[in-house]
Amino acid sequence: MEEGEKNRVKRRREQRGTVYAKSGMWYVCYSDFRVTDGQLERKRLAKQVGSVEDMTKKEARVEAKSFLAKINQPTLNRPRRISMQRRSRQQFISAWTLCHPLPPSMSALAPGPSR
Repeated sequence: MEEGEKNRVKRRREQRGTVYAKSGMWYVCYSDFRVTDGQLERKRLAKQVGSVEDMTKKEARVEAKSFLAKINQPTLNRPRRISMQRRSRQQFISAWTLCHPLPPSMSALAPGPSR
């Protein structure tokens, strides 16, 4: 192991968004994954956080931060281990494919129901 390598920690990625004013309203611009025509795509979205008359940009950033906290939370809890002992073959394959989805190019190779 090289020097300093053992102290590395995986960097947690969070988005902070961009707060901007448009037509008298504060908005936060952020990215999120959406399903479009069966494909998972990353989209740039904007959410209205308040009125320019009612809050300063600093207050709008606080509102945006609380909104983005929900976006930044992980939504999929992956199981640590899948036990084969208590599951049938098809249950095991279904659970495994939830955690390890195939890319669209390989979806035709996915196993079908057991016979």
